[in-house]
Amino acid sequence: MRVGILASLTTGFLHCVLRRLRETQPSLQILLREGTSLEMLHALATGELDISFVTGQYDIRGYRSRILWNETIYLVIPTGHPLARQEVVTWEELREKVSS
Repeated sequence: MRVGILASLTTGFLHCVLRRLRETQPSLQILLREGTSLEMLHALATGELDISFVTGQYDIRGYRSRILWNETIYLVIPTGHPLARQEVVTWEELREKVSS
């Protein structure tokens, strides 16, 4: 099975799933290919991959996508940073404070 995967997904939950698959299906050959979501989708569409794990939602004719899990991403900043006092930080606020 040829599997497309983002480099950021090679650890954690997906790593555990693939390890378990190898343990339960030792005769199944799994070939991993890393790249961006768009690179993986292109490889899938051209027959270079059998399946792919990507971030984002895409509507591609002839393919279906399913949400596997959601992750919470945390912003870690020094306690003296202006955004550290806020309970919630938007992307716009982050962009403004980091670029100024």
